[in-house]
Amino acid sequence: AVYLKRGMVLYPNSLIIEGNLAHCYLFTDNYEAAMKIYRQHLKEKIDDNFSWEEMIKQDFEFFKSKKFDAAIMNKVLSDLKL
Repeated sequence: AVYLKRGMVLYPNSLIIEGNLAHCYLFTDNYEAAMKIYRQHLKEKIDDNFSWEEMIKQDFEFFKSKKFDAAIMNKVLSDLKL
């Protein structure tokens, strides 16, 4: 999280870095901090063709394919209604 927070200082408008920070919080048992970030950017666009919601779903599919805990990701998707 330290390096991601530093990245946010250097690139304060980077949704990619902020999304990775949320994932970091999620997988280090800080669910509320992760959800705060996930919720903060709902309906935003990463770029013209890629939304915040799509980023979350795509990243979670990757994490699930690498055998990360699917239950916690499914909880996020459910809580965000994605």
